[in-house]
Amino acid sequence: MAKLKYTRLRSDLGGSEIRLLTVLPRYHRDTKSDTPSTMRSSVNSSRDSPKLLDISISFNASNKPDDYIVNCSLKVVPFNGEKLLYRALSYRWGDGVMKTIRINGSMIEVTKNLEEALCYIQQDRHPVTLWVDAVCINQDDDSEKTEQVQNMRKIYERAAEVIVWLGPAADDSDVLMDAFEYFGKHAEEAGLLKLRGTDLIKLRKPNGDSELGPELIAIRKASEDLSDRVGLNFPFKAYKHFAARAYWKRVWIVQEISVAKKVLILCGNKRLSFERFTAAVIFNGQNRPRLWNNATFSERTKMGVLIDGNDSAHNSVIGIRRRCQNETGTPETLIGLLLRLNFGHSYPSEDRATDVRDLIYGLMGMASDYDQLRKLGIQPDYKKSITEAYTDITRALIKNGNPLVLAWCQPNRQLEDLPSWVPDYSTPFHESCCQPRYYTLFSASGKDSLKFGPVPDSDGRVLALKCVKVDTIRETRRPWNTGQQFNFEYDGSGQYLDDIKDICSQRPVYATHILGIPQDLKQWEEAFWRVPTADQEHQGSRRRISSTTILEHYHELREFVRKGSLARDFAHMSNECNMYTVNLNVQHNRRPFISTEGLVGLAPLLAKEGDMVCIVQGATMPFVFRERGGGMWELIGEAYVHGVMDGEIMDTNPKVETFLVC
Repeated sequence: MAKLKYTRLRSDLGGSEIRLLTVLPRYHRDTKSDTPSTMRSSVNSSRDSPKLLDISISFNASNKPDDYIVNCSLKVVPFNGEKLLYRALSYRWGDGVMKTIRINGSMIEVTKNLEEALCYIQQDRHPVTLWVDAVCINQDDDSEKTEQVQNMRKIYERAAEVIVWLGPAADDSDVLMDAFEYFGKHAEEAGLLKLRGTDLIKLRKPNGDSELGPELIAIRKASEDLSDRVGLNFPFKAYKHFAARAYWKRVWIVQEISVAKKVLILCGNKRLSFERFTAAVIFNGQNRPRLWNNATFSERTKMGVLIDGNDSAHNSVIGIRRRCQNETGTPETLIGLLLRLNFGHSYPSEDRATDVRDLIYGLMGMASDYDQLRKLGIQPDYKKSITEAYTDITRALIKNGNPLVLAWCQPNRQLEDLPSWVPDYSTPFHESCCQPRYYTLFSASGKDSLKFGPVPDSDGRVLALKCVKVDTIRETRRPWNTGQQFNFEYDGSGQYLDDIKDICSQRPVYATHILGIPQDLKQWEEAFWRVPTADQEHQGSRRRISSTTILEHYHELREFVRKGSLARDFAHMSNECNMYTVNLNVQHNRRPFISTEGLVGLAPLLAKEGDMVCIVQGATMPFVFRERGGGMWELIGEAYVHGVMDGEIMDTNPKVETFLVC
């Protein structure tokens, strides 16, 4: 089997170049006279008509003969502002199963998924010109990959259309695609695409007309009329299978879809505009809770299992595209993209990218702060190792004012060579125990909590942080909620609450000051029920500082646990108590601790006696460090420390020291 012979693409002051793959018509006869891949074209090499012709699927590629081969040509063309008429393909590379296509007269191996995509895209009578990463980039040349990845945004931005290939029809996807078309059309007509996220939240509130203007009331009325017509006649099970398709997990598709002028979804023989798809998904998101709340048990069974965090990646893609196109909100920074895409799921890195460096590189080009990152020397570079790439991007994020990334250094890391202050971006993150993703609750470093100023360092693996020492850990207790997949541990919760109550009883009751901080007796009397949830509770889907009503839920859970597993009646557990278990689960991989001077709180899973609790200048929560000798410190993780979360330590005018973190 031949390999494509690539010549080096130009990328200089004279202009850059790209390769374009033309899928020749099915009835193209001359397979020997195609130009070789080394030939450059100085004119528009697109073999599409001057007007972009629609992709029509008239050929059942799923039943193609075994010896059928897609015939293509590959050319190098200038990419310096001349108007090129081409489409860009967005697809998943696949599982390594290879198939054969013909390029410039040579038989070339590509992944089965790509070969299937080309078969479905191929037209009977006219050629289709595509940019396809696997073929149009020399994957064996790291320098070319680096240059082309830096061009990726422009390539997809300038494409006349981006084709999303989801794969062949399966699990009633044809029925679902028809449903998306029907409901999406009516949802567009109802005005759902005009709405921003805050508008959609308002529309979900029952009897919330007082918050709505005339336009929103009209949209809700049209949406509810459509809902009444739909009823349960929506293919919910097919939708779950569709949402679980591996394509949606791939990191590169976020940029490919988000920056595109026009997006067409292909699934088997069905096609759908991305606008229709978006409208249908928004409608389903609005309609499903309404149906669920009014449904009988048997009707809920018909609706099937709710789409969970592992099956909601398409929602993130839709939201990011709408922001990128300024349809709602503002375009995301790199840390904003990571917050949206690295949380709330558990699928492995190989499902998201073949090269784990792409879990960062695949997002950088579309980040609104990409120019700032480039000024810090950060851009895709495949000559760097994974450790170097992750270390450099983390340092840049911190220098850009994002100390929150330190809270992503969690015990589930798989890459062993990373410095302790560098997150493993190849593993999913759990939300910070002290800070929700999109807003802050605490300000441990005081009024300057949003400012950050690390000092320079000479060792690329060392980060110099300005810190205030709070106290050393005197004792830790049993860890709570360890592992990655968290089902609530009722028996374990009893032990956890007991440990915290015992530790709180050990603090100096009559002390008027601890570490120079004036002590409020009432605050410490409440510690035993505030500490377990890091002083947080849920209001709807948002976290907030605990109110005193949470004490009732604390006692209800204690009584529920005391009854033992055989006597527990979940039907009689209040919604508020159930929500309290959610609050506890946020404190994953935590262990209660008491410090030498009597401060209590929650430390990271790997914390132990003698570790130092510190306030990092600019961070909203404390962190635990371990001395490593030679003036070096290891970051263990974030902490909750009762009584110092709102800048109390900083009010004592403490000594600020430089920690060299390795």
